[in-house]
Amino acid sequence: TAMAQKADIERSIELGADGYIEKPFDPINLPKQVEDIYKRCKKGE
Repeated sequence: TAMAQKADIERSIELGADGYIEKPFDPINLPKQVEDIYKRCKKGE
């Protein structure tokens, strides 16, 4: 999402988002973010 202020990210997580990837995303960091979300989902969190 384009709303990438710290408060927006925290609020999204509090409301149940699995993760937060802001736009424009960092192509170097994106695989790590996706992997982290996948691991949390796989654990059933």
